[in-house]
Amino acid sequence: MPKDGDLIVIRPDGKAYYVSANPQNAYEGEAVHVPPHGRLIDADALGSLFQEGQCFFAGNIKYKIENMPTIIPADSDKN
Repeated sequence: MPKDGDLIVIRPDGKAYYVSANPQNAYEGEAVHVPPHGRLIDADALGSLFQEGQCFFAGNIKYKIENMPTIIPADSDKN
């Protein structure tokens, strides 16, 4: 997401540009269609709130979060 003063431009042909005051942060890519979806959450961040050994329920919740299916996979080029 853009920081204060930065800008994302998406052209009708799908080309996307991240414009920043810092030229090293400039990025050119392609916008992709995101299918209709429900809530999007960061399951890794949520799972990190539950500590192993905290109690049976916390471990069970963490396990279930970690094993939920990924609906929109991460872009492997960015990770």
